[in-house]
Amino acid sequence: MKIARDKPRQLIRKTFVYSLMSSALLFTYAALAHEVWLAPQTYHGERQKPVQIDIRLGQNFIGDALRYRPRTIAKLAFLTRTATAPVTGRLGDLPAIQTAAPEDGQNILIYQSLPEKMLYKNFDKFADFVQEKGHEKLLDQHGQRGLPDKYFTEIYSRFAKTILLRGGGGKGVQDRLAGLEVEFVLEGDLMTTDSPLPIRLYYQSAPLANAKITIFDKGRDGKISQQKTFSDGQGYIYLTPVKGHEYLIDHVTIRAIQPEENPHQAVWESLWASLTFKAP
Repeated sequence: MKIARDKPRQLIRKTFVYSLMSSALLFTYAALAHEVWLAPQTYHGERQKPVQIDIRLGQNFIGDALRYRPRTIAKLAFLTRTATAPVTGRLGDLPAIQTAAPEDGQNILIYQSLPEKMLYKNFDKFADFVQEKGHEKLLDQHGQRGLPDKYFTEIYSRFAKTILLRGGGGKGVQDRLAGLEVEFVLEGDLMTTDSPLPIRLYYQSAPLANAKITIFDKGRDGKISQQKTFSDGQGYIYLTPVKGHEYLIDHVTIRAIQPEENPHQAVWESLWASLTFKAP
């Protein structure tokens, strides 16, 4: 009888471990050139409604949910009125984020991954990535720096925000700079969807002008459209959201780094910013 009781427990433990391993492999292979964003299962709800958010990895607003893996997370927190409130979880949680909203009204969750590395075995894949993200000038820099055409390394980090609404009696927290290396800030009022929302892109806390940005729009019927645009001279884009539509806004900054100054001996670094919200 003892053996009969232990087998199911062993099976459960093995299944859990295999699930984590699969999640890790998914993160390693799928992250090579894909976005990461925060996807609340419910953007709007009553004050007491639990906050359940997937960390999604994919492309074109379609992706797989990652499990909570604290060793991959540099920062996970709600913005408060004056600071931040850290959010933690249990290893293997799915959804990865399961918590409660700290504010009545608007709540903003921020996420930053720890750096990961990518080995390019040929130059073409790097060139496709750089051109897709609007950094064509880096291709000339690659040669000017005397870098090899194959077997060179890039490191990448993700910086994501999502905006939730809970209850209806309070204004909540206004979006602002959260100290991320690259980030979007929604400066308008999400409750006012009849006029364009000003959304500003920052790099190292300064407005980032003329940067390529992709806007994904998911309708109530689940259909997804996308638009590519550029921030203006002050780092702004303006978006008039459609009621009930979900939005993912994405940007990637790519910069040169010196191999002797990082543990991966990488020669390029990409910084991925995303913002998600749903128009009430």
